[in-house]
Amino acid sequence: MLKKGIIFISFMFIFSLAGISAKFYHGPFHAWVRNYFVDIIAVMCLAFLIKVVSWGKINNLLCAFITLISAVIIESSQLVKSPFLLGLRRNFFISIIIGQSFDVWDFLYYLIGVVLAYFLLEALNSQKILKRVN
Repeated sequence: MLKKGIIFISFMFIFSLAGISAKFYHGPFHAWVRNYFVDIIAVMCLAFLIKVVSWGKINNLLCAFITLISAVIIESSQLVKSPFLLGLRRNFFISIIIGQSFDVWDFLYYLIGVVLAYFLLEALNSQKILKRVN
């Protein structure tokens, strides 16, 4: 079980690095990369985090559903302009996690990220990568 956690944490680390790097990207399509590609990466990280926290005991479909619902709640919270949330958003790392401004297009990219995470988790299971490390 510990090895499964290490695999998921490794994926989270790789996706986190990609997501943070994308925030500082200034090449071609930088607006799309900074605004939407990061959303795809973020929900994939969240899916792997959910798998780690649940010790892999939830199935991949439920993990995808929880991830999507969590992303929708976080995005919708950006519509709330409470002093508490505005204060949290002043911190760079927290603003990366909870965002700063609502964008309806983010929902599409969250869905894409959740679908990619689901298929990656399924591929890991079908390749017996996760079953071999038990």
